[in-house]
Amino acid sequence: MTDRQGVGTMPLVNPAWAKLPLFDRKGWKTVRFGEVVRQLKEEVDPVAEGVECYVAGEHMTTENVHIRKWGNVGDGYLGPAFIRRFRKGQVLYGSRRTYLKKVAMAEWDGVTANTTFVLEAIEGKLLQELLPWLMLSERFTKHSIQESKGSTNPYINFPDIAKFEFALPPLDQQRRIAEILWAVDETNQHYEKTIDALQQTRSASIEDHFAEIHFRGGRTKLLELADITYGITLGGYRSDLPMEKPYLRVANVGREQLDLNEVKVIRCTEDEAVRFALQCGDVLIVEGLDAESRELEIKATKRAAQDFEQGVTGSGFALYALIAVYYDHYKGLAAAVWSRMQRILTDTDLEPYPELAADLKQKFDSYLGAPADRTRSSMVAFSHRGHAMPKETFDGVYDEVRAKYHTEIDLHCRRMTTDHRRRKEGLIAMNITYINLTGENPRMNINSQDYSINTANAGVIFMSA
Repeated sequence: MTDRQGVGTMPLVNPAWAKLPLFDRKGWKTVRFGEVVRQLKEEVDPVAEGVECYVAGEHMTTENVHIRKWGNVGDGYLGPAFIRRFRKGQVLYGSRRTYLKKVAMAEWDGVTANTTFVLEAIEGKLLQELLPWLMLSERFTKHSIQESKGSTNPYINFPDIAKFEFALPPLDQQRRIAEILWAVDETNQHYEKTIDALQQTRSASIEDHFAEIHFRGGRTKLLELADITYGITLGGYRSDLPMEKPYLRVANVGREQLDLNEVKVIRCTEDEAVRFALQCGDVLIVEGLDAESRELEIKATKRAAQDFEQGVTGSGFALYALIAVYYDHYKGLAAAVWSRMQRILTDTDLEPYPELAADLKQKFDSYLGAPADRTRSSMVAFSHRGHAMPKETFDGVYDEVRAKYHTEIDLHCRRMTTDHRRRKEGLIAMNITYINLTGENPRMNINSQDYSINTANAGVIFMSA
């Protein structure tokens, strides 16, 4: 997977768009999606025909019309589903779990799975540049969710979205609307890049600050710097307590942010309401959520102790050694994550489906995202301190680990599919191949093996009509 920002050309925005007149809806007419959009089903053998890149479900981001990640054809097993060719300017739409709103405009040619729709506006009816924004609208998403089939892995067919009705402006107004939306998107892209740069700088500064303290041997217990209070505990006895207060659960506390979409209430005493009340400036730490961070800290502390004993504390060698600790820890964590995922797949006896490999890869990447970010921050802090970067950069390690386990996931899913098919064929093939219901030892054999059923003295087996 590679970052491909800046590749391709998005629609040009009219610099004088703000001075254009507002819309007159008199000329708008109600149409069906299928009347102005066609689904393309051009098939291709990506290996034989030299296609370089493929786009899977995990490469498309929710509510983002840009494809920033992709896979290289030939890096691993691609699977038989990747036969759908797409070309620059066409729109890709994830037809599985449409509530994820995965809609993107291709900025280069490639191939995708047959479960990803490749769409193109009919010329003279709908502007291609407006198509992705139409499909990201709330009404379109609501329609696609309502028309989806299945519960575990809901999907939609093109005829289901083809009947979606909407008000279509004339082409000149479509162009005006598209220019506004792409201008907003361009501003948003610049904003996101700025935020990412600030976040990386902030993380590197924090890492650099505490790394300096760590290598100087300056350590202080948190209890000496702050008042630590454990959160309120749940229990059935609380139903009879006098007060009801909203409270934050583990699910509400994220990485440097709070998710307040669903805040539950808890019954408590007046004393608890005062003691556990949150004040502005309080820092929340979820106990037990990041055991991986604590394990890494233990490894890093041991490494620092060894450096102290060797008299190299604070040197470039010591920093390099710490980075090596991060490398090894990340590789071990990746192995543990995949091992756990395999156990879950085995225990649940999940029936394989076409997007299983893509779903598992996305889950694998999400589990390892935070550890990867921490290691990158360490690398940035490493360079800011004036030391040369290690020859084996973390991005190289990250790509190596990711490619290795993505291949493992592909192979595992292939084995699951093969095993499932064999079990299914085995049940179908259980037929009686030898029958002898006469003589002293009447019997029947299954699949020509000696799984005999002795029918002697068993009474009538077959009744005559």
